[in-house]
Amino acid sequence: MKCIALLSGMVRLPLQALPLGKNWLTKLIIIATMGFFLLSHKGAWAQREVEPPPLPPMLETPRPLDNCETKEPAAPQSQPVSMKSPGKGPAAHRNTPVAMMSIGKERANVRAKPNLKSEILFQVFQGDPIKVEKQKDDWVYVTDYKHNAGWVYKPLVSTIKTVVVSVENANIRKVPGLKGPVVKQASKGEIYKLFAEKGRWVKVGYYWENEVIGWVREDLVWGE
Repeated sequence: MKCIALLSGMVRLPLQALPLGKNWLTKLIIIATMGFFLLSHKGAWAQREVEPPPLPPMLETPRPLDNCETKEPAAPQSQPVSMKSPGKGPAAHRNTPVAMMSIGKERANVRAKPNLKSEILFQVFQGDPIKVEKQKDDWVYVTDYKHNAGWVYKPLVSTIKTVVVSVENANIRKVPGLKGPVVKQASKGEIYKLFAEKGRWVKVGYYWENEVIGWVREDLVWGE
């Protein structure tokens, strides 16, 4: 507004300087020019007053939000697992009572030492009777009917008892006693499931069928 008043005063000054009655055409041209200038400046000032201020840059280009659905969670740090049980010392041979068991899987490696990197001495097969003499961690030291010995991984061992015929021929009788009728003649190396024991006799049967056959003298088999 101060600028408009100043300009109005500037218009009046040249008009008063012109003598009356002389050169009215020049006076009219000056008045028209100054009036147009005042109107143009006033319109520009009015537009400046109503024009909204520019938006801040952060509102014109907002920062994109993080996509939480596609972010992978940080992998949890695994806790160290102690190889020793609380309250126990280093792993050692356990005083496991001698027990008769059998191989419970299709086959098992018998190793020189109780670890998977040790030398394989021989293999045993499902149903083979074994004598467990001692244990170390998850391994058992076993002996077979041929007196071969070594370490077997314990999960491959079954508590099912079996026997193997240790002589050329053995009579399996209907009842325990030499007077009992012979129901089957077994050959050396044949394996039978052990069902019961009575004195010097053991009741045996088929391993896979789980079927009783009869009685055989204990000194004719190994594994009882």
